Amino acid sequence: MKSFRFNSHSIKLPDGSRCYPFAGVYSARQLAMSNAANPTQNESFHDIIRGDKPVLVDFYADWCGPCKVLAPTLKQLAERTGDKLRIIKVDVDKSRWASGTYQIQSVPTMILFHKGKVIWRQSGVLPLQKLEAMVRPVIG
Repeated sequence: MKSFRFNSHSIKLPDGSRCYPFAGVYSARQLAMSNAANPTQNESFHDIIRGDKPVLVDFYADWCGPCKVLAPTLKQLAERTGDKLRIIKVDVDKSRWASGTYQIQSVPTMILFHKGKVIWRQSGVLPLQKLEAMVRPVIG
């Protein structure tokens, strides 16, 4: 059985809710063996999106079927981009602040940030090739 894998350290959002750096979709055995890099406990959402490294934020909901379909694509994107791109998942049901601030009206919605600026935004599921084509110019 597959399950979502998030890094163990959460990132605090301004409304007090939490989001988690995405590390892909893994089996239970892989979860036990995984040692994905964790952010420091003092990082905030704003610190991360304003950093030098581009950040792809996936706004999702647990009940959303297309969001579940997107997870393996994000895993593949993470594998292809390595440490050049951070991928973070924000549950819109748990963070009303995030969905309101970024005007999330449907899920999944992905927003690519670089140095605090929105570079790209897309709702819906995209194939890996299109998603990679959108992030490549930013990550080099």
